[in-house]
This record gives sequence, C-alpha cells and structure tokens, in this order.
Amino acid sequence: RIQEKKMEEKERGEESQEKQKKEKIRRQKRKRSKRSKEKMLAEKKHRALIKEMRRIFHTSDDSD
Repeated sequence: RIQEKKMEEKERGEESQEKQKKEKIRRQKRKRSKRSKEKMLAEKKHRALIKEMRRIFHTSDDSD
C-alpha cells in the first residue's frame, strides 16, 4: 500500500515536471507585447549608440 502511494506520487511528479517544461516552452514562444518590444528596441538602439561613440573616440585617439 505504501509502495502504491509512492508510485502515484512519482507519476504525478513526472507529469507535473513535463507540464512545467511544456508551459516554459510555450511562454518562451509567446509573442512580446507591443510596448515590451518597443522598449527592447529602444534599449538596443541606445546600446548601439554607446558602442558607436566608443568606436569613434577610440579611432580618433589612435591618430594622435
């Protein structure tokens, strides 16, 4: 009887893990909200500007 309970708990645990994995994949594939996407793109543009300025200053320092 104890073994049956342990087997059932193990099965439920495995089902739960499988369900969690599927849910995680589903969340990862979910489309971003418009606001979230705009924010992400703005951050990327800002980062690109910082890197561009760093590159410009670095090349101008070499010419001295």
